[in-house]
Amino acid sequence: MPRSSETVAALASALAKAQAELVNPEKSLTATIRNGRPGDGERSFRYAPLSSGLDIVRKTLGQHEIATLQTTAIDQSAGMVHLTTTLAHASGEWIASDWPVCPVAETANPQRMGAALTYARRYALFTLVGIAGEDDLDAPDICMPAPVTGASTTGPSIDGLQFPAPTRGNGRIRDAAKAAGRTVLLTDESAALRDRLLSEISELASQDSAATWAGDTLPAKNTLSHVQLERSPRMADFALWATACETAFWPPGTFLRVYDANRRSAVEDVIEADPVAAFVREIMAVRSTWAGRSSDLLAAHIAAGEDVPERAAGWPRNPRALAGRLRRCQTFLRTVGIDIAFSREGRMGSRMIRMTSLTKSASTSEGNGRHT
Repeated sequence: MPRSSETVAALASALAKAQAELVNPEKSLTATIRNGRPGDGERSFRYAPLSSGLDIVRKTLGQHEIATLQTTAIDQSAGMVHLTTTLAHASGEWIASDWPVCPVAETANPQRMGAALTYARRYALFTLVGIAGEDDLDAPDICMPAPVTGASTTGPSIDGLQFPAPTRGNGRIRDAAKAAGRTVLLTDESAALRDRLLSEISELASQDSAATWAGDTLPAKNTLSHVQLERSPRMADFALWATACETAFWPPGTFLRVYDANRRSAVEDVIEADPVAAFVREIMAVRSTWAGRSSDLLAAHIAAGEDVPERAAGWPRNPRALAGRLRRCQTFLRTVGIDIAFSREGRMGSRMIRMTSLTKSASTSEGNGRHT
């Protein structure tokens, strides 16, 4: 449950500025979930460790005079261990969120309690500051609605075809259950139904009528021939719908081709507008890898004559700021074939940056921390 000081104006202003600089931590770990149910396979997802998230959050929020605090307390009445995560601003304003960790009985097993506390700290902190630390997953345990006794098992009839009755739930159904008992129309019938549904959409006059129409035709929509994408792009649900409908307007494959081109164009615009991203792509055009510290990259920029006023606008003035800018453009550069990894090396734990061109052969000479 969120709590806060009487006013949070100064904290909100500082947090908004910090969030503009925050980046999602690298998802370097993989977890596997075993449901133990017949027919259910393993589900794996990537997630970021608490340590990498803390490293990013502390540095970015600290620059805006925001401190993070996480404390635990035992609720004797509920028999639970609770975690309180607080963001405190130099003005004295604060906001806090409480998160249940585990039953008090788990304190007898420090390892189990420690694991639960680590998860709670990660979820609570990432949620409070607005960053993502793991892949999005459907929730199979809450997706299957309970059957309603005495309810009809058939739904509306369209053009003489009988469709199953709609079920209540959150719209996400496990693939195994979705495939079982699902009626799928033949290709020609599916195309005819699709054209009919599209024509009905164009005739909808209001949001209320659209909502009613969507509920009534959902069973029919679920009988359309299944569309499979070769890959799942961002906004995969939207891409699936658009691909299913595109042949009514354009040749097959048009949507994904245009979607990829538009996304690529947007990424190019971002890189061209960011002097750090543009410089990284420039130096990686002549090599397959580059390794060094952020201070080395800053020195390479100066050595290349990039400190002239018209080229230095927007360029970070210190290694720490440069590392932050690299994290912000990390995703965009990977889209154009440049992978950036951050790590600590050596006894002193020096912060290293490794950049790899995913499109070049391994025979290209490796950079030595200087732009030549």
